[in-house]
Amino acid sequence: MVQTPMGQTQSGPQSDQQFNPTAAEFSSGAPGCSGAGPSAEEQEPLGEAEPVPTVLQWSAGGNAVFVTGSFNAWEERIPLRRSGTDHVVCLNLPPGTYQYKFIVDNEWRFATDQPTVRDEMGNINNCITVIDQAMYLHEHAASGFFGD
Repeated sequence: MVQTPMGQTQSGPQSDQQFNPTAAEFSSGAPGCSGAGPSAEEQEPLGEAEPVPTVLQWSAGGNAVFVTGSFNAWEERIPLRRSGTDHVVCLNLPPGTYQYKFIVDNEWRFATDQPTVRDEMGNINNCITVIDQAMYLHEHAASGFFGD
């Protein structure tokens, strides 16, 4: 039996697979993305910023692929759609740090090629930090153009 992120048990091994971000920043040093980071229950979106389109991708096969995480309090399995050999979904997430896990053919899985964190129950979850695009662009504005 495997303990799920919410303390439930489920048969089947945990497995490692792939995940690729878009419009989101991954960093193993970001808050919540280190072994000493907060648990999924402690994570909250950062402020009142606009949601950021964030693509989650599963590239390791399977027929029925879902994702769930701290962004929805681990309460809903969100289906991914097949795109070529991958499965993808675009979620509008407020800036913040989130833990998540894929459910592939009824087995809880995490992607080993993306940041992970171990929660207080010992589960390994993936971790993503979604940044406020407006703030990021303001902080990284190009200077020196047109005589600036």
